[in-house]
Amino acid sequence: MLTQDTLRIMLDYNAWADQTLLRTAQALPEDVLHAPQGFGFGIIFDTLVHMLDAQRAWLGRWQGTPPAQFSTRDCYTTLAQVEAAWAPLRAEFRAYVLGNDLARPVTYTTTRGEVYNQPLGLLVWHVLNHAVEHRSELAAMFTQA
Repeated sequence: MLTQDTLRIMLDYNAWADQTLLRTAQALPEDVLHAPQGFGFGIIFDTLVHMLDAQRAWLGRWQGTPPAQFSTRDCYTTLAQVEAAWAPLRAEFRAYVLGNDLARPVTYTTTRGEVYNQPLGLLVWHVLNHAVEHRSELAAMFTQA
């Protein structure tokens, strides 16, 4: 199981990596941000929105307030909006994870209505790995762009 020290390092890295991607995306022209790329969600902007939304959904599930649905690209029109939504979420996510027992079982419902029960630590691990997947897709899209 994850220790608090290891978890802090992982959360710090996750925040740094996400902020680095946002800065990289900000340097791109708008047409490139919204152009089909063929990786992951296919569009840089959409992938960033998905990453933000996934973190929000998991935190909501853990807190007992799961989202009924995920955001769409129409919910955000600029990277500044994505970043403004992500910064406080990142802090809330970190505080929640570090303030709770990682062995605590969490029962949650997906947007498809499926119910699961797993330890918080495994779910945190999943969220952090999910972000790695999409960051690698974004790196490929940045390179292609």
